[in-house]
Amino acid sequence: MNNGESSIFEATYLGMGLEVPRKIAQGGDQIVFELPGTDNAVLKVSHLALGGILGSVAAYRTTPYPRTLTDQIAWDQAEVRARLEIIRYYGLVEAIGTEHVPREKLKFGPLLLNGRACRELWGTSPLDEHESRWFWTTLRYQEKVPALEHPELYNTQDLRVSYPERKLPQDPDRYIAAARKWIQLSDPTPRWTDVDEELLLDVYGTDSLRALLELMEQPEVSVQVGKLLDGLYNLTEIAGESPDANRNNIILYQDPQTGQWNYSLPDALIPRYKAGAIDTSRAILRDFFAGHSQILLRSEESNLLANTLPVVAVTNALRKRLGRPSRVELGSDLRSYNAWWQILRALQVA
Repeated sequence: MNNGESSIFEATYLGMGLEVPRKIAQGGDQIVFELPGTDNAVLKVSHLALGGILGSVAAYRTTPYPRTLTDQIAWDQAEVRARLEIIRYYGLVEAIGTEHVPREKLKFGPLLLNGRACRELWGTSPLDEHESRWFWTTLRYQEKVPALEHPELYNTQDLRVSYPERKLPQDPDRYIAAARKWIQLSDPTPRWTDVDEELLLDVYGTDSLRALLELMEQPEVSVQVGKLLDGLYNLTEIAGESPDANRNNIILYQDPQTGQWNYSLPDALIPRYKAGAIDTSRAILRDFFAGHSQILLRSEESNLLANTLPVVAVTNALRKRLGRPSRVELGSDLRSYNAWWQILRALQVA
């Protein structure tokens, strides 16, 4: 790392000055703030994690360091969450490869926000408009991704799926047919394993997924998609994580100078409350069909499955199209049509 780049990762927290940081973007769970003093890095903060502490008097204070026992407890809890996020980041790098994950420095530190900024970000605030407080959270100093900064130059294409489980599909039979093909994976006959792109797009399709399938007609793009899928499979099976196929979290891009295709995962991990999403989803489904859930799902279980099932289906379908033998399996309880009806109805009730 040269001297020009090292300023990205210095142990200086944005917010330690007197001004509230300027928000420049928000994608999915991540709020992106300007990082003064450098043009090639930004600060990212979890919307979910930071928003969760807004209503807690113990979680914010007039000074950046704990003064009371209550402050220290809030500090310790936030620090534990930060350490878990660091572990998750290194798991992502190990599974995907350092060249495909933007360099980051994750730190546990204070962020200075006022009431106006809080209301703009979360719609509510425990502070008056110009009253400022320090919020302790995980701070992600991340290198900028040129393909996201200038998508028109890099022919940037994201991997984005729809989430049909979040509401009852208009054609449940089509949904169940797709789920049995690409999530169940237990029927060995060709009719359950052939890639039906019309069905895939009908159930899980977005403009992004349609464009990606068209790009995959180019051999060089298919090669990179295959490598990406191998990395995502490693992430799933080694770390038990489900990638976040939303917005620009997973992208393919074409270098404008060389014309070569590559991929990058700037925000591939779903929010921290879904850590270990694949392993947890397997356990939820196992308990559900064993009758332990009494045909009901808690809201957090429903939300988890609604985020995990579509990603499993689409990545499995793409692996099949490219001839990759590996598949993500969620268990053997989803074999029947009635089983899918049960889980689909339970997702609507939760």
